[in-house]
Amino acid sequence: MHAKGNVSSYTPPITICCLALCLLVACVGTIPHTQLRTLVVPDPLGKDSLGNYTDTTNLTDDALSLKVGERVVESYTEFDLSIVEFDDQGKFWDKKHQLVVLDKLVEDPAARQNGAIILVFVHGWQENTDVLNPTVGCFRQILYQWYLDERQDTRRRIIGVYVGWRGKSQRLPLLKSLTFWTRKKVAHKIGRGDMDELLVHLGDLKHQLMNLETPAKRRGTRLVVIGHSFGGAIVFSALDNILKKSTLESVVPLEKGETNKVGVISTGTTDLVVLLNPAFETLLYSGLAEATTNCTEFNNAQTTVLMTIGAQNDTATGVAFPIGQFFPTLLQNFKPHSDERRMNKTALGHYTPYFDYQLTGIVGTNSSSASASDRKHNEIHIRRKENARPRITGTAMDILYVGIGEQLNSITNRQWNLVLYPGKKEPPPPRSPFLVISATKDIVDNHTGIWGDPLVEFLRDFISIHDQRKAEAESLELSPKP
Repeated sequence: MHAKGNVSSYTPPITICCLALCLLVACVGTIPHTQLRTLVVPDPLGKDSLGNYTDTTNLTDDALSLKVGERVVESYTEFDLSIVEFDDQGKFWDKKHQLVVLDKLVEDPAARQNGAIILVFVHGWQENTDVLNPTVGCFRQILYQWYLDERQDTRRRIIGVYVGWRGKSQRLPLLKSLTFWTRKKVAHKIGRGDMDELLVHLGDLKHQLMNLETPAKRRGTRLVVIGHSFGGAIVFSALDNILKKSTLESVVPLEKGETNKVGVISTGTTDLVVLLNPAFETLLYSGLAEATTNCTEFNNAQTTVLMTIGAQNDTATGVAFPIGQFFPTLLQNFKPHSDERRMNKTALGHYTPYFDYQLTGIVGTNSSSASASDRKHNEIHIRRKENARPRITGTAMDILYVGIGEQLNSITNRQWNLVLYPGKKEPPPPRSPFLVISATKDIVDNHTGIWGDPLVEFLRDFISIHDQRKAEAESLELSPKP
C-alpha cells in the first residue's frame, strides 16, 4: 500500500509536467494569428508604384523584402497584385483598407481603356501572404505571363488578387500535420464568412469596367477565381449556395415541363472558378452533379463555370484527407445502400464517378510539374499564346456547339493533352457548366505541384478559350446582360 501510495503521489506532478511541456512546445511552434500585409501606400498606381516587375526578379530575398515590405498592394508596370487577408473567424483583417485599395486598381488607365483580367488565387494549407512566400512569388510569375499574352492581344490590364489566411499555423514539422482539422474548419468558416463579400465586391469592380461606353470594353473584363487545397474549400463554401440556387432554378423548370431548355447556370458575377486539388468532401459537390445528371444539352449561352483538377498522386487529398475524415464520418449516419459515406471521406479530385477528362503531358515536350518551392528561383516558361480556334468554319454559334475538349485539343505545340477519362463512354455536353478533370503526375505532381509549365499553360489556354466562347455568346446577345 505504501509503495502504491508513493507511486500515486508522484503521478500528478509528472503528468502535469508532461502536459506543460507539450503546451510549451506547441506555443513555441505556433505562428501568430496576425495580419501580415498592413502597409497602405497613398498612390500605388503612381509615385508609389514598384516599377517594372522584371527589375525585381533578380533581387535577393532581403532586397525584395525591403522593396515590397508589407504592402497591401504591389503595383508594377506590368500588373497589379492586391493582398486580401482573413482572420481565423472568417472576417476581413482590415476591411476598410483592403477593399479601398482594391477599388483604386480599376482607376488604372489601361483597365478603363481596354478592360481587365481579374485573377484571384486563394492559397491552401501551410501557406500565407508573406512577401517571400514561394506561392506568392509563383502567383506574381503567373500574372507576368498573362501580361505578356495580353500585350500582344487585347492589352487588358492584369489585376491579381491573392487571398490570404493563416493556412500555416504551426512551424514544428511533427505538429504541422495535426493542424488538418483546425485549418479545414477555418477554411470553411472563411468561405461562409466574408469571402462571399469579397467576391461580390470584385464583381462590382468588374461591372464598373464592363459598363463603360463601348461594347469592346464591356466584353473585355473577366473575373476568374482559383482555389488550391483548403483554398478550394474556401471558394466552394462561398459559392456553394449560389451555384445550387442557380442550377436548380435552371434545371427544375425543364424537369417540370415549364420550359423546353435549361437556363444559364452561373456563379453570380464570377466568370470561371477553378479548384486545384481541392480539400473538401465530394458529398458537398454531389448536389450539383445530381441536379445536372440528366441534362444532355445546355443553354446556348452556357459556359463552364466550375472546373476541378485533381492530381492522381495527391497524397494530401488522396491519403491524408480520408484519414482525417475517417473518425468524423464514423460518427455520422448515412442513407443505406448509398455512396454517401464514401463521398464524405473522399476529396472531390479523387471521386472517379464524377470524372469527365484526364489531363496528361505530351511526350517530347519535357513537361514537368513543380511546387512553389521548386519555382522560387526558376521562371515559368510557357509557349506564346495562339489564337485558340476550333477546327471548324462557320458562325459563332458553331463554335459554341463544339465541345471545349475538342476546341482545346485543336491548339498546337502544347505541353498537355486532354482525353476522355478511361472508362467514360461519352464526353460531357459541349456547354457543360461543371467539369472534373483527373491530372497525371507530369501535369500535377502530388498536392503542391501546381506551378509547372504544363498546368499553367493549360489553365491559360482554357481561360483563353473560355473567354472566347463567352464573347461569342455575348456577341449573339444570348447571355443575360450584367
